[in-house]
Amino acid sequence: MRLRVELAGSRHRFACLATVEEQPAEGIGTAAVFGHPATVKTFPEAPLHEPVYPAILKEPNVVVEPQITAAGSSLSCTQGEWEGDHPGASVFAAPTSVAIQWRKSSTPIPGATGSSFTATESGSHSCEVTAENAAGATHKASKSAAATFPKAPTATSTTKPKAPRARPR
Repeated sequence: MRLRVELAGSRHRFACLATVEEQPAEGIGTAAVFGHPATVKTFPEAPLHEPVYPAILKEPNVVVEPQITAAGSSLSCTQGEWEGDHPGASVFAAPTSVAIQWRKSSTPIPGATGSSFTATESGSHSCEVTAENAAGATHKASKSAAATFPKAPTATSTTKPKAPRARPR
């Protein structure tokens, strides 16, 4: 059985995972986790079937925000930089997956999930990067950039008007 203990009330969600062997015996009481009563039965000893080293799992935390660049209708988005793991302190925060979603005026663009995007309309575009790991997901949007298209050429006449013909007398 895997136990997961989460600490609530923080800006970030932390979790501690441990593997224990389930026992059919009755518990001797209940445990309180950081002052909050839990309905978990406690036992005189918790036999473990393997050594367990507690680890703190932390939701991804952005260090450098995603950046967007625009050149006409071509847009590109960086994933930003995310906090890494701290194995010496048993804190794990690095994302295990990163996804990008392009938006136009804060509305998601269906199917636009790559690091580059070619806009089909002028307007304000942004990208939202979602970093995820075992503790949860964090969403971070880039600043907006304007996608522009060159103006359509206007029709101009390059022929000279014909000179009026002289009328025969």
